[in-house]
Amino acid sequence: MVTGPNGAHQAKILLVDDNQDFLRVMDMTLRSLGHEVLTASDPETGLEIAVAEKPDIILLDLYMPGMDGYELGRLLSVKEETCDIPYVIVSSAGGDQFRRKGVEWGAEAFVSKESLSSPEGMVESGPTAVVKKEEINVEHLEQPILEILTRTNAH
Repeated sequence: MVTGPNGAHQAKILLVDDNQDFLRVMDMTLRSLGHEVLTASDPETGLEIAVAEKPDIILLDLYMPGMDGYELGRLLSVKEETCDIPYVIVSSAGGDQFRRKGVEWGAEAFVSKESLSSPEGMVESGPTAVVKKEEINVEHLEQPILEILTRTNAH
């Protein structure tokens, strides 16, 4: 993580999600905040990018074809090259059982995709929800990211 010219922390963030619209919107949003963004539309590619690029933090979806986010998180946690990279689950799945399982499997945090948008910002609802860029509440995502990066960089 580096500090930009305006004093803001700029992180290298890897997004792993099979929803192309969500990846595109989050990519644009995080870049507009000064972060470097890497994207992967499947877990296998996400793991390859994580090993090669060593991002500061990884944001991953739970439900993807093939390997799910829990399994990807577990792999990230045990691989020597990626075990020190914190990850956050960003998912449309709700409920405490998903949050607990995510933390049990090594996630630093769990952010609901719905918390990133007001109801008016949802193009559609449910697991295939698409968020419009102008409706993203970046504070719900950026604050946990910065807290995690500060905490993990202090060690």
